[in-house]
Amino acid sequence: MTELRTPEIFSHERLGHMLAGIGGIYSHVTPAMRQELMDGLTERWTDALDVRLAMNRRSPVAILDDLMREHHENAGERTDGLDIRRISAGSKSRFTAKRPQPTGAR
Repeated sequence: MTELRTPEIFSHERLGHMLAGIGGIYSHVTPAMRQELMDGLTERWTDALDVRLAMNRRSPVAILDDLMREHHENAGERTDGLDIRRISAGSKSRFTAKRPQPTGAR
């Protein structure tokens, strides 16, 4: 939520905490905050599915395989041409994807 710049009052609410001080009394979560977080998390989820699809169109995990198939059908050709790179940092590694630039774009 930090990377999505979720307001502190909303982060506390989502984590089941109460914000101390005057901010906890006078700050309130708004529908716009909720929608912005939902949009940000949805974008991250679809990007993660795009990366996973670019690595392999199938998964041995049935629920993931179903989600990937449905996402691919809805996304069309979004995953074609993704540049997948493995980033290693010590004992941990992760994947990142870069979408190709449209023709004529910078």
